[in-house]
Amino acid sequence: MKKILVVTAIALLAAACGDNGKTAMVNKCVKEGQSQKVCDCIVAKMEKSVDKDVFRAMTLDAEGKTEESEKLMKSLPAEKQMSAMGALSALECVSLN
Repeated sequence: MKKILVVTAIALLAAACGDNGKTAMVNKCVKEGQSQKVCDCIVAKMEKSVDKDVFRAMTLDAEGKTEESEKLMKSLPAEKQMSAMGALSALECVSLN
């Protein structure tokens, strides 16, 4: 029974922390002067429009893990790296101000 409780607690903690760095990206955006609404929109659009590995590199950077972010980006094939251009679709969020 104790083992089940420990496993359940770990699963709940993982779920609670499992925003994949999105919160760090939103917080960084807000600190740079955008509204919460705009930042939420930007991060959601970026998550949908870029490759998942590129998005992970972006979240690592937002978390202050620049070296790890750069290492991940350099390890990706060019076509995946180019998906970062999909982040431009998030510019439409700026009109929400």
